[in-house]
Amino acid sequence: MREFSEKFFTAAIFFLLSAPVARAGGLDVAVPIGPFLDGALPSRTPTAASGSWELVNAFPNLVVVDPLQLLPVPGADKIMVAEKWGALVVFPDDPETSERSVVLDLSAQTQVEGDSGLLGLAFHPEFGREGSPNRDYLYVYYRYSPDPSELNRAYCRLSRFTWPPGAGAIDPATEEVLINQYDRHNWHNGGGMFFGDDGYLYLAVGDEGGSDDVFESAQRLDRGLFAGVLRIDVDRDPLRSHPIRRQPVDAEAPPAGWPASYTQGYYIPNDNPWLSPGGELLEEFWAVGLRSPYRMAIDEPTGRIWVADVGQAQEEEINLVERGGNYQWPFREGARSGAVPRPENLIGEERDPIHSYGRGEGGCIIGGYVYRGAEHPDLVGKYIFGDYNNGIVRTLGEGPNGEPIVEEIAKIGERQLVSFGIDARGEIYVLTIGQTFLNGGIVYKLRREGASRPQPPATLSATAAFSDLATLAPRAGLMPYDLVQALWSDGSDKQRWIAIPNDGKPDSPGEQVVFSENGPWEFPVGTVLVKHFEFGGRRLETRFLVKGEDGRFFGFTYRWRADHSDADLLPATALEETIELPGGGSLVWSFPSRVACFECHTEASGIVLGPKTRHLHRDLFYPETGRTANQIETWRELGFFVNPPDPAALGGMLASANLLDESETLDRRARSYLDVNCSHCHLPDGPTQARFDLRLTTPPNFQNLVNVDPDNPFGFEDSKIVKPGDPDRSILLFRLGSVEPCCTMPPIAKNVVDEDAMRVLGQWIASLDPATAPAGRNEGDPPLDLDLPRLTLSRAEGNSVEGRFEVRIDASEPVLGLAASDFTVTNGQAASLFGSGSQYTLVVLPRFGGTGTISVASDRFVDANGNANPRQDGLFVFSYDGGGAEAPANLLQNGGFEEGTNSWNAGGGAVSSSDAAVTGALGA
Repeated sequence: MREFSEKFFTAAIFFLLSAPVARAGGLDVAVPIGPFLDGALPSRTPTAASGSWELVNAFPNLVVVDPLQLLPVPGADKIMVAEKWGALVVFPDDPETSERSVVLDLSAQTQVEGDSGLLGLAFHPEFGREGSPNRDYLYVYYRYSPDPSELNRAYCRLSRFTWPPGAGAIDPATEEVLINQYDRHNWHNGGGMFFGDDGYLYLAVGDEGGSDDVFESAQRLDRGLFAGVLRIDVDRDPLRSHPIRRQPVDAEAPPAGWPASYTQGYYIPNDNPWLSPGGELLEEFWAVGLRSPYRMAIDEPTGRIWVADVGQAQEEEINLVERGGNYQWPFREGARSGAVPRPENLIGEERDPIHSYGRGEGGCIIGGYVYRGAEHPDLVGKYIFGDYNNGIVRTLGEGPNGEPIVEEIAKIGERQLVSFGIDARGEIYVLTIGQTFLNGGIVYKLRREGASRPQPPATLSATAAFSDLATLAPRAGLMPYDLVQALWSDGSDKQRWIAIPNDGKPDSPGEQVVFSENGPWEFPVGTVLVKHFEFGGRRLETRFLVKGEDGRFFGFTYRWRADHSDADLLPATALEETIELPGGGSLVWSFPSRVACFECHTEASGIVLGPKTRHLHRDLFYPETGRTANQIETWRELGFFVNPPDPAALGGMLASANLLDESETLDRRARSYLDVNCSHCHLPDGPTQARFDLRLTTPPNFQNLVNVDPDNPFGFEDSKIVKPGDPDRSILLFRLGSVEPCCTMPPIAKNVVDEDAMRVLGQWIASLDPATAPAGRNEGDPPLDLDLPRLTLSRAEGNSVEGRFEVRIDASEPVLGLAASDFTVTNGQAASLFGSGSQYTLVVLPRFGGTGTISVASDRFVDANGNANPRQDGLFVFSYDGGGAEAPANLLQNGGFEEGTNSWNAGGGAVSSSDAAVTGALGA
């Protein structure tokens, strides 16, 4: 009996050990696969055959505060930087320098909202020349405001200052105002300026702001100095110029106590194109029809004037400015028709841009210079420019027949590309801001090193991503996934796979994903995502997104041949093609450029869009096992998470809803659709200026979507972005239902309207009750409302810190939802937050020597009534002596935030503490 029992027990143990283990997931094991599909794909972003570029900090020991222009000081081994907050700063032309000197501080009178600030700088051609009456003169263009609390209206001011030899600073009292142009909107200010070889001063000015030339300033010479290039004689030579014959006329009166616009102190060149002896026209104009020229420069060897003009909704453009040229805004935008008709009586001669690009290539062009330096001979003669939205630096050269040739050479990472600079040797610098208003800017130089990086395989079959190309059977290790609600792609059918490098037992960070319940997931180096598109059985393209060994993602795409035998690698440029479908008919399909991938795959969204908790939180059928299982549970069981979610908690995590799933609420379906289609741009720190947040994880009261005034009403009276109960006056629905270049959303790769989405979102908007819908915050609303919760930050020990420190937070009333992640800390990190109700303590870790800020954006927490906090930027400034460069003294001495304002009082001058950086797309 005992022998039988032992045999039975042994057999039972053998049976239990050999029987299949019941699994909740859809796959049994993780299939081993090496990084980059076992090395079949490049390990870093492919580059041109001539080598790879990188951007290096040109002055690593120097504090630079949001630089907008960088020029050499004539006759001195020094560099001058125009800083946005209202200062001119000088430092030695030495890469090791940590010495900076503020030589002119105009912060007390400089408006810095939007793309305002101290915007332009030019030295007189005779600056420093012994015996010249002009030896001490430099010219500054900035947004002057008599009242810093006014955040929108100001003056576009051009002034001359005197800087005598040996003077350590420029006396602000030497200011001689030349142009004081009242401006009703703080965007589109221009500011590019230089002296031509004719000795005249050229200045680029924008169209006064708003959308579609709403102020009607762009195509006229009889009112204000807007939307063109001005050319004036600051030397007032009567032999070749004449006195001003017409003053600008304000379209509406400035605020009480503010002066009317005026000009003085210069003459008009006699060969300017639109002379008006009777004084009917403003004669300063050299060219017209620019929207937001950012920036302008002259190439001295050729005399050509280059202007980068920021577009609105369609295209960015580069122009060569000529005498009497009309650059077509607002009746054209780049190569596309604009929002208004062409004027019957056109001023000047139409000039098309020499290069333009759509939203697939970027969204906010930043002009630079033609390279004439010695360090990079292959760049000589090429125009270097960039894009604020994606941080990409490009060159524009000419082909054998004069055709433009554009190449991507570098990309800014965490900071925003905002301008370019040039030194006495002709070397070009890339200027960035950290959206900090303090020491977040870095000045970069280009450096070329190493061999070229290889291109992806020429054909899809050569990637070995599919074991059978005819059936699209994925290779081992390429795991399928699908989304609850897919992004709209003109009605095409899609399939998705992902390869996470692992050895079959993922148990290390190099083999695992960092899980987040509500935010983006982080993927290991060598991860490959594949997405395939087809329509009606006609294969269109297969895209790859790869995380390189430098931590940056890069993308490329393969276009399928008509016979489906294979797919060919597309070049870096975009392509639009009419494709014949098997059942008859055709489809216009937009193949993205490699840059265009990152118009949707934004840094703010985490680059990888689909694989997030709310999108993957659904069951999927796995053909390999024949099982249907939750995708997140499947990944968890396989070991693909560094920090796996608790299975018991998974069911309570937020999941998207499919647009057509009527078992879900109308609100959830509509907001899920907007989340997957729009939130990669419309979210905090995203590339759009829109003030709303379309992530499903953001509660409705925090989204600022409903009852918010649109930036452009497109002719609809009494409209809102979403107007409760009124789909016909909801601009969101109008733009989703349009494919016109001026209006469509999303703005790229959309040729067909999603009719199902129009129906469901229309029903959702109609169902919203105006009496209970969230109240949006609009431009012009008071920055602080006593009925809204707000915070006060303080520190008994003062603003100077020596390391880890704590900040006391007092709320105006008990608040809910406040977290450490709600605080934006420049030059540091919000480590933790503890407390409740109306009292909290924030623990902060400073990063490097200098200054930093602690701020909270709007809509981050609520009071007991559900009211969200208003915009409260710049709540606290600290100074950290961490062994690095010290902050500008004038930003720290006797400073403090004035009660009831958003202004930092520093050294007698008020500087707006809201995003004093060029935020979002400069073209909004």
